[in-house]
Amino acid sequence: LWPSNYSNPRIPSNCNRSQFEKQKLYPHLQSKLKRSWPDVESGNDTRFWEGEWNKHGICSEQTLNQMQYFERSYEMWASYNIT
Repeated sequence: LWPSNYSNPRIPSNCNRSQFEKQKLYPHLQSKLKRSWPDVESGNDTRFWEGEWNKHGICSEQTLNQMQYFERSYEMWASYNIT
């Protein structure tokens, strides 16, 4: 999920550098992410999610916190049946 602003679709910059914290993802959400957003290369899902948060998610923090970012990502995956 790459954050952008519909009225100004430029790539966000100067984003807050909030660190990824696995404990912010409640266990039920982690289970959903393991199914919808797995690390297919190394099998380390947590490290993969951390990388996605650090690369894209931190730029969403004005609207979505870490848990909301991953919930929204899962909801989009589920609604579009991306398999």
